[in-house]
Amino acid sequence: GVGGVWTTCPGWPLHPAVALPHSREARGDIWWVVQVPVARGSGPVEFVLNDGGNSWDQPPGGGNYKAEHSGIFVLEKGKLKCLES
Repeated sequence: GVGGVWTTCPGWPLHPAVALPHSREARGDIWWVVQVPVARGSGPVEFVLNDGGNSWDQPPGGGNYKAEHSGIFVLEKGKLKCLES
């Protein structure tokens, strides 16, 4: 959510991508992407992922994932990494 406001479940859909955005690394994996419609400088975005139903993915230890600023991020194996801000 942004500013304490959350989307209605299931939230914004993920779409398959053939490559990790903004990466020169060649990988055979399928990546999933989502564009979150927030303005630059609007503050942190907290999120969790779900399967469109009742199964949720949260960071190790629970809680929410959190992007502190706008940018392009990758979430892999429970870790959120900024690729470009």
